[in-house]
Amino acid sequence: LAVTGLKILHEFAHAYTAKAMGLRVPVMGVAFLVMWPVAYSDVSDAWRLPDRRKRLAIALAGIAVELVVAGAALFLWAASPPGLARSIFFVLSSGSLASTLLVNLNPAMNFDGYYLLMDLWGIDNLRPRSLALARWSWRRTFLGLDAPTPEPGISRRRQWAMTAYAVFAFTYRLVLYLSIALFVYHAFTKLLGIILFGVEVWWFIARPFVQEGKALFALRSRIRMNRRLAATLAGTGLVLAWAALPMSHAFRAPAMIAPALSQTIYAPNPGRIERLAASPYQRVEA
Repeated sequence: LAVTGLKILHEFAHAYTAKAMGLRVPVMGVAFLVMWPVAYSDVSDAWRLPDRRKRLAIALAGIAVELVVAGAALFLWAASPPGLARSIFFVLSSGSLASTLLVNLNPAMNFDGYYLLMDLWGIDNLRPRSLALARWSWRRTFLGLDAPTPEPGISRRRQWAMTAYAVFAFTYRLVLYLSIALFVYHAFTKLLGIILFGVEVWWFIARPFVQEGKALFALRSRIRMNRRLAATLAGTGLVLAWAALPMSHAFRAPAMIAPALSQTIYAPNPGRIERLAASPYQRVEA
């Protein structure tokens, strides 16, 4: 309940900051992200503001509120005696810091960090433009396809930054969606899990590769054998040949044997073990 209240404060911070800038907030509500309810507020009218600092203030408002709450909760956690209140303060301080820094500030997803990065770089529609530039770069590098750049007039440094962002965002989403697919498979019944796993893998992982394959098939008349394409084909052939070789592989990993049924006991107060009633390998009755 405390974390839910914190997330509601986060969204109200966005909404009230947008209202203070003279904007309209048409919708606030609850959305479902992988069947998990999340609060949201529609502050998309911020693009109307010509002042970049005001747009940054709207995007940073929710993070600022969470950091203030995290700081206050951290102080109260240190000053509180052991009990429920101290546990709540700990969850608020650690949870808000983790969610704010790892999720909200992450520019790979359409959260606050993405809009902050767009305003800091001064690039609208950053993700689709970066992905288009990354596709152009990899086609030129690995296929030798000579085509005009989708971002004419930008500096080489900005081009490298946008390409690096596209690679990071795509890799992050690939790992995230694959993790979600595995979670869906294990969290639900096997039949529903298999169906949802297939939908996740197809929609978020396989579909982009299929679309790129269709685009390359449409450009097949412009693809000619060249040094870069020959190097790519040779490297791919070597990797496939290495994967097909019947080589013996060994993998070592630490493991721990645990009972199928167990219960963790938490002591309400600090204590000390004085004596063990059983010795190792001793047989005991239930």
